[in-house]
Amino acid sequence: MEVDGDTDVKFRVPYYLENFMAMMSQVLEDDYYRSLFNEDDMKVVEKFYRLSEVAQKLYVRMFSRKLMWRMQIKIKYPEIAEDLSGFINELIKAGLAHSEQDLTDLEETLHLLSSADLRTVAKSFYHNCSNQTKVQIVDLLLKHCKQKSVRSLFEPNGLQTVEKSMMNRAKKLLGACFKLVESHRSVFVRLLTLFSLCVNSMDDETGGAISAQLFQMLQVNIGRVVFPSYKIHRQTEIFQSRNDLIRYGDAIQLDSEMVSRMEKKDLSGAYEVYLKAKMLYDENKKDKRIKMWDKKLPLFLRHCTTGYVCSHILFQGVELLQRQRNYKEAVVILEELLSQDLYGCSHRGRWYDRLALNLDQHLRSPGKALDIIEKGLKDSLVSVGHRYSLYLRAEKICKDSKSRWHKRLKKLKHEPVVEAPKVFITGKTLECGLPGVRYQFITNNYDATDGTSSEDVVMCPVEILVLNHYKNNGYPQGLHAEGSIMHFLFALFFFDILYMDLPDVFISPFQACPLDMASPDFYLNRKEAIDERLQFISTASLQELNEQITKVWEDNYGCMFAGGKWEMFNSVSELQGLVSCMEGKILAGIFGRYAKNPRHTRSGFPDLTLWNVNTKKFKISEVKGPGDRLSTKQMLWLDYLIKLGVDAEVSHIKPVGTKKLQPQSE
Repeated sequence: MEVDGDTDVKFRVPYYLENFMAMMSQVLEDDYYRSLFNEDDMKVVEKFYRLSEVAQKLYVRMFSRKLMWRMQIKIKYPEIAEDLSGFINELIKAGLAHSEQDLTDLEETLHLLSSADLRTVAKSFYHNCSNQTKVQIVDLLLKHCKQKSVRSLFEPNGLQTVEKSMMNRAKKLLGACFKLVESHRSVFVRLLTLFSLCVNSMDDETGGAISAQLFQMLQVNIGRVVFPSYKIHRQTEIFQSRNDLIRYGDAIQLDSEMVSRMEKKDLSGAYEVYLKAKMLYDENKKDKRIKMWDKKLPLFLRHCTTGYVCSHILFQGVELLQRQRNYKEAVVILEELLSQDLYGCSHRGRWYDRLALNLDQHLRSPGKALDIIEKGLKDSLVSVGHRYSLYLRAEKICKDSKSRWHKRLKKLKHEPVVEAPKVFITGKTLECGLPGVRYQFITNNYDATDGTSSEDVVMCPVEILVLNHYKNNGYPQGLHAEGSIMHFLFALFFFDILYMDLPDVFISPFQACPLDMASPDFYLNRKEAIDERLQFISTASLQELNEQITKVWEDNYGCMFAGGKWEMFNSVSELQGLVSCMEGKILAGIFGRYAKNPRHTRSGFPDLTLWNVNTKKFKISEVKGPGDRLSTKQMLWLDYLIKLGVDAEVSHIKPVGTKKLQPQSE
């Protein structure tokens, strides 16, 4: 098989089948993982292995797609076989797929038909649907089956006869159909879930995650994707039993479905998913055995539990309930989530903040909102960004002119936050008729790769406008990268620490970063090594700093690692130029804050990093367009940088050139 035109890269069988079988083998060769599958599961796997190679290819192709009934005539994979009917029948005989004889749901059958075939069915029941959509025709035919006819009055099974007649006509038009057996397919889903627990997603709605996983393995096979060198050291058994794994699989499927429904704005369907997740969450909560087992897991592995995934769905349900203006039920769910500290600990700040918002603004209970804020500020699991957000909400409640809660603010403590200096930059604009686009800024054509500009005028975002401004005011080098640039620098200086041998942080051969990087465990697990490295950076000479990053750059360039994209810098010398302007003390200070909680401190870092290798000047700038304001995380990063001694500021853009310049309300 040729891959992307590379004739020198060939496989004995297509990559998707070869890698599918490789993933299964790796899981089943592990004694612990193997114990999570019973005899019936293994019989399903054996059925797959007994298929012909062509049928195996077909199964994997269909497995990677959404689970649904499909017309045989529409399945085309010429690279597998010109005529697939015999191999589809092989899947059916093996018990891995259903035939059209098992298709018994009328609504599902009607939706498989084309619009033309639906009109043919409707015409046979005396309905003219020439101007109706496919959905309208299906609704009409289903309604027809439920209506009482003269015949149904005299025949006990009259309604069933009408439905049966409609089903027969529909299936005759459909022809041969098939669908993978869901219970058997779920065995393979669980196998792949165990192979990639670090991904924590099997998008059963589209099959996209499965296809992406198989393709990523191909990229590794042909050398286009390389992961850092690390040791897989799995020590903890995440699932206590097969049933726990099944429940987890059900949970991530619900999570995927919830996201899909919300994106499609299918609120009624999303609410049904929310109710299912709530039921699963309640069952999980009542089972003491599960709770005791999950409590023993490291914090960063609890995202692989049913309770964690369900808590994530319930919080999405809060957003759904708020859209429905059902704030009372939203409050109940948030209180339920906050009543436990086993799952979703990193989200507790968001939960407190949302609960206080609902109580204050929607249920008009500022006193209760302040009680929640006070409780949240005392919660050690709430991150610093959310703590400040809670304090600002309390400040807003207490300082309101009509508030009777002025004295409550004295009970709440938060370290003063320094306000960053403000710089106002004029930006030329053009009138823009696009919906939702208030301003369209223009500037000279700016090339971010070499910092040059021409006289050509181009439209640009506000960040490029500010970059161009600073380029002409003492900072020829600059990047609009927000937290990515410091994330990249951190990874280079701490590369060996990121990939050091620790239990359970690397459990798959396809990980770009350790599993604990999104939790406070990241620092706790490496405290001694991180503190020692921070001390080195703070006192190291420029030559020592450059040697550190140069070695990592040369040894690992191109690999998929925790720092993001290598292309952020044109060369290691450009990176060295930035480091020379920052110096060790500033670097160590930024890395120290980041290392203690990468999840919550990567976001909020200012937009622009600016430097001048000739003058050794270094500046950080947060860009705000008309009507924009700082988030709490941005305020805290600016406060920290200023106290660290960094030249940090907020660049506000003042538009000129438009006919209407009405400020947006904050």
